Amino acid sequence: MRVVIFAAILAMAACGQGGNNPVSLSSARLDTHLQMYVGSGPHRSGGPGDMATRGWFSTVLSNAGFDVEIQAVPIRQWLHDKASLKTAGGDLN
Repeated sequence: MRVVIFAAILAMAACGQGGNNPVSLSSARLDTHLQMYVGSGPHRSGGPGDMATRGWFSTVLSNAGFDVEIQAVPIRQWLHDKASLKTAGGDLN
């Protein structure tokens, strides 16, 4: 999965900003995209980081001239609020 994400970020860094204006790939552009991805938080499906990344990817690709369609994909996931471990010596939270 990380390879796919890195490839997508690399492709986005090579995209032009607005229309079909090609822009050469630079380390500064790549760093900006990587910082945006990392800065959006954990990327659990449907969570805030995932939604922020989806919006960002969509905007960058649309601005580069791509037709972007967001499709809902049903998933099952379990979210927990708290976890603890009980041992003979006491509880670990």
